[in-house]
Amino acid sequence: MSTEERADAAALDDHELVRNCQRGDRAAFDELMLRHQARIFNAACRLLGDIDEAEEVAQDTFVRAYRGIGGFRFQSSFFTWLYRILLNLAANRRKARARQRRIRVDSLDRMAEGDDGWAPREPADRTCDPEQELERRELAQQIEQCLAELSHDHAAVVVMRDVQGMSYEEIAGVLECSVGTVKSRLHRARAELRKLMSRYGEW
Repeated sequence: MSTEERADAAALDDHELVRNCQRGDRAAFDELMLRHQARIFNAACRLLGDIDEAEEVAQDTFVRAYRGIGGFRFQSSFFTWLYRILLNLAANRRKARARQRRIRVDSLDRMAEGDDGWAPREPADRTCDPEQELERRELAQQIEQCLAELSHDHAAVVVMRDVQGMSYEEIAGVLECSVGTVKSRLHRARAELRKLMSRYGEW
């Protein structure tokens, strides 16, 4: 994509880019990918706990989106539609592994505090103190391992709300359910995650 094409595409909103893409404009899809690839990859990492698998699933998400974009009906945001593709692919990957997984974690961003006042704890100070850095990385691994033990539905709602900070309405759009269902599922998922984390100490 040329600099001029990039500038033209960047000025458009997602739905305008989708329409252009449906008319055969590849540069429009490139822009959509640039806008959303970081969040899609981040979510894939949290759902799968493996960087290599996350890269594959994130890439496959955009491949599926490109092939299916002609069927996009503008009844949701493009990101909601894209996230739905990701969740389906991640669910299939988790099933295929049959819970046999290799944990390869570099880091886990601090989960946003939930509306019920609970969030996984991390050391507040992220300076280069070696002992605190080790503690933070160990906690990140513990959270990743526990997320891997949740059902896909529970892991997905925790990642969307507590890691990526999506609103209840956005999550409901992705899952195609009511906000009440999202809140109920999130409450159960947090309780299950808290129970799993308790094996590492008080939570």
